[in-house]
Amino acid sequence: MKFLVIKKTKNQNLLLKSEENEPIIKKMLFLNRKQIGYVFETIGLVEKPFYLAKAPDQWETVKEGTVLEGGGCAK
Repeated sequence: MKFLVIKKTKNQNLLLKSEENEPIIKKMLFLNRKQIGYVFETIGLVEKPFYLAKAPDQWETVKEGTVLEGGGCAK
């Protein structure tokens, strides 16, 4: 599953979207095969949901428009 970074929020969350339309919580996120964060909430299930994610160690390197890979379950 791929996620597109839509926006970086003021409180250092990532707003993501995906082609999938299922609720997701605790999905790990990867950039260049390195785990960088995780999805912690699904918001808005009207047509396609948005997701909130944390990536604290990679906050500066992840830019809007970056595509992240999702996989596995975060702790």
